[in-house]
Amino acid sequence: MRIVDATTARATLAAAWLGTDDAPIKAVSGSDQRSRNVLGAVVLRPHQISAVARVGAAMEEFGGALLCDAVGMGKTFVALAVARDAPQRLIVAPAMLRDMWRTAASRAEVGVEFASFEALSRGRVPAHDSAFIVVDEAHHARNPSTRRFRELAALASRARVLLLSATPVHNRREDIVTLLSLFLGARAASLTTAEITRCVIRRERAAATGSSIIPLIAEPEWVDVGDRGGGTPDDTLPALLLDLPPPLPVRNGGDGGALIAHALIRQWASSDAALRAGLRRRVKKSIALAHALENGVYPSARELTAWVIGEDSVQLGFPSFLAPAHANTAELLATLREHREALCKVLGLVGAAEGDDRRRASALRDIRRKHAGVKIVAFSQYAETVHALFVELMRDGEVAALTSRGARIASGAISRADAIARFAPAASRQSPPPRSSAISLLLTTDILSEGVNLQDAGVVVHLDLPWTAARLEQRVGRIARMGSRHQTAFSYALQPPVSAEAIVRIEATLRSKLKLTTAVAGRMVNLLPTCNGASDETKSPAVLSEDIRRVLLSWRSGAEPLHDIAAPIVAASGATECGFVAACTVDGRVTLLSASRESVSEDPAELLATLRMAGGVTVDASSQSAKKAFRAIELHLASSRAMAGVFPDRSAAGQLRRSVLRRISVITARARPHARAHVATLAERARTTVNGRLGAGAESELRVAASSTGMSDEEWLRGIVLLGERQSHVARATEGPSSGEISRVIVLLLLRSKRERRNRCHRQRNADGLVSPLDYGSHPDGTSPFDSSQGGTNANEVHERFHPAGGRRWGSDNDGGLLAGYHSTRDRRRGGSAKDRASRRGSAREIWVARHLPL
Repeated sequence: MRIVDATTARATLAAAWLGTDDAPIKAVSGSDQRSRNVLGAVVLRPHQISAVARVGAAMEEFGGALLCDAVGMGKTFVALAVARDAPQRLIVAPAMLRDMWRTAASRAEVGVEFASFEALSRGRVPAHDSAFIVVDEAHHARNPSTRRFRELAALASRARVLLLSATPVHNRREDIVTLLSLFLGARAASLTTAEITRCVIRRERAAATGSSIIPLIAEPEWVDVGDRGGGTPDDTLPALLLDLPPPLPVRNGGDGGALIAHALIRQWASSDAALRAGLRRRVKKSIALAHALENGVYPSARELTAWVIGEDSVQLGFPSFLAPAHANTAELLATLREHREALCKVLGLVGAAEGDDRRRASALRDIRRKHAGVKIVAFSQYAETVHALFVELMRDGEVAALTSRGARIASGAISRADAIARFAPAASRQSPPPRSSAISLLLTTDILSEGVNLQDAGVVVHLDLPWTAARLEQRVGRIARMGSRHQTAFSYALQPPVSAEAIVRIEATLRSKLKLTTAVAGRMVNLLPTCNGASDETKSPAVLSEDIRRVLLSWRSGAEPLHDIAAPIVAASGATECGFVAACTVDGRVTLLSASRESVSEDPAELLATLRMAGGVTVDASSQSAKKAFRAIELHLASSRAMAGVFPDRSAAGQLRRSVLRRISVITARARPHARAHVATLAERARTTVNGRLGAGAESELRVAASSTGMSDEEWLRGIVLLGERQSHVARATEGPSSGEISRVIVLLLLRSKRERRNRCHRQRNADGLVSPLDYGSHPDGTSPFDSSQGGTNANEVHERFHPAGGRRWGSDNDGGLLAGYHSTRDRRRGGSAKDRASRRGSAREIWVARHLPL
């Protein structure tokens, strides 16, 4: 091993782990000599270049990665840079993002094919396989029971997968587990924290450096729109909605009465227009259901869709052709009519109310005056809210409304693309429109909350609160993006009525989901005034990884790292506790290990705590401590290798693998003697497949193969082997090390506390009676009195180095004589020969020196 100072060791350790994360990426073509950070007409920023390297490393290790950088950090071009070298590239995203991806791919000079989530939900799958799949807004595939997830998993079973989503967690931790299972399968549920930090990458906006600065997000503000008037006090409508008679469910359907009431209260919290529309839809549905019952049939939910419900009318079908007959419909009709009459009563009260939506429009006018000259985008869940506010504000000028039905301005309907180009010409790469057709206030539904660049705007307004904190961040992310000309982005939220909040607890629900999202995926931007800081107690693995990276970046800039390291680099640093930090190569990958109190760990939280302690001054490195650390690292890595490939989970996927392995063992045991060698070879390859990394789609194929019959044992084994061959290009074949590379320590940084250095004197004397330099540490001026090239120094020489001539002397009357006198009575009491008593007095002197000499 090679002893160096702690600063050099820290820089070398940081350089080994960080690698080339900040190095330029490959050139677009071999014919030109453009810099490697250029992607077609796009110049990647430093944080994007780092993301390309980190995603590539995750792809090599896991066969996939989840990039969940904060909204607006340029994930699209990171994905295209990573996918560029693949032979076939497929983009899976919401249909509304098709044009955006085609434009981005054209600028990056990367050819891609596109498939929408909506097409997958209808079973329309691309005709040929792709080697690389990018799933944008991946949270749309977070439900494993949907058809779109099954189709996507089948595509991903034969490709590497890059998932993009700034908000991978919406409602529960299982959301992110489902996404990771696309390339990890059942193993996604049992990933260690260290593994999550390597396959889930999330950086905050502060990581985006360079010329394209993302705006700061100001503290969000509530906007009080006043009491709900119009003769309906704030608590009257919610009480009426909660007191609605139970609705008549469709055949084979649940009651849903409480859910209906809560949905109507949420609509009322958005606007009176949204509530009116919701009540009218309920009334129209009851009319259609009543018509069916009057004709003696009781339809199911699917059969009821045959009645086309329009804006103002209900088109009735022929009940006898649409649903089976049903007896005793009179009682059902009575229940239905009671519910419908109550709905009509509430609808009459809401229709008589005036002024509530006007106050909301007035609040928007106040925001426009406060931010004069700044473009504003206002989001709502309900198209009726957007339309009602547009009617109130369109005479103010430069106002547009955009919903799923299209866009409107004061003069009439326009296309959606035209509306976006007029509102955000810079983000759309269009020329600014003339002032007469410009749009400065865009009222829209959440149809524009994903995948759209609106950074021309500097203010976002939440007209109502969505059901997830992820949707709030997506809204804010439309304006807080790279390329914005604003230094600060502002956000406002219209405060819901007090009674609605008390019943539905919208804000409390958002706070709970925000806390969960922060713990799993990382901290989100400021969303609501009362939500800020609610989730800072627990750091997600991705956030821990970024904190570790920041510490190591500061280390790397502190000194010049060593290169071409043949022997382990060892150094020691002063710290508050004993331990060590080590950089090791494991299966060709650099891994950081930390130890505190005899425990070696890869856990990011423990590693971060140890790294923060390891910034002290250089102290003398102990060969004994280094050997002990090397031994602990060796045992830890051996234990990890022994556990590789073990599936302790009791999930269905784990049981499936065990079942297939048992069948392989049975086939091997009953093979005929002349075929045993061939069958054993196939069986070993099949076991490698079963123990390998399989995504959700490959696990589905394995499930089908496990239950297949009607084929010979050899044919069945070949089928399992073929499944493994299709996975070989996706990720490493087995859970354990595949390269066969011997693990070794690159850098070992020992942490030595002051107390440990002081107390080692009487335990580490060498055979010649010399005291190791480790027993004393460094002088207060930062220098060591010892020559680290020698094995030890006589205790009197140590005393001379610390105390020049005229000072205290070893064994002098000043202290040694007093010490000897102090121990003489105790020695006589303990008995023994004079030689034994002299030996005890010598040990006592050494202990005294260790305690009293300055360190």
